Amino acid sequence: MAIEKRSAADAARPALVAAAAGVLGQLAPALIERLTCKAFADGTPRKVDTVLLFEQDGVWKCMLKDREANLCLWVSSAILDDLPEVLEAAVTDPAAVWRADRAAGATEATRQKPKK
Repeated sequence: MAIEKRSAADAARPALVAAAAGVLGQLAPALIERLTCKAFADGTPRKVDTVLLFEQDGVWKCMLKDREANLCLWVSSAILDDLPEVLEAAVTDPAAVWRADRAAGATEATRQKPKK
């Protein structure tokens, strides 16, 4: 299968209002919440998290970016199908290692102390 170049007509199509989570919503509900929830519990607006996914040297790697806190969470898996559950486990782990987001202006990707 080859990737096709997008046409101007494709780019002009309106974006979907809400993405359907399907099976992923059942496997990783906390992840889906972070990717879709546009407000905090008190109703104040929030920036949704984003995900970067790529393969490197036979390993699937994923970075979840918390755009509100300017932090990144990295996980990896040898099997792509396992990655959502690996990321869900990290997202729900209070001891997960979040790093400062260098793309958001941090000088280093330093570790952040886990929440207790």
